[in-house]
Amino acid sequence: DEPDGSVSATVTAGTGYTVGSASSGTVAIADDDLPPPAVSVSGGDGITEGGDALFTVTADRAVAADLAVTLNVAEAAGPDRVDASIRRHRNVPWWCC
Repeated sequence: DEPDGSVSATVTAGTGYTVGSASSGTVAIADDDLPPPAVSVSGGDGITEGGDALFTVTADRAVAADLAVTLNVAEAAGPDRVDASIRRHRNVPWWCC
């Protein structure tokens, strides 16, 4: 993402012509990049020990390519509640449409 900008051109003196009264022009360039999507996560219904927890990850708009979303899975009731293989940061591939 970049800020709005402009580009300009100027006629300079040369052989065989004179510089007119409008010797320069500028064109404004508006940035058309969308801001990054806002990503949210929500938890599902409660589960019994040994069950599968469900979390839903959503974005506020569609994305044109995969989006790596980092999830930190943590537990509050002791280290035996979440499988050790997922008790860390997770990159989840994201795709749409």
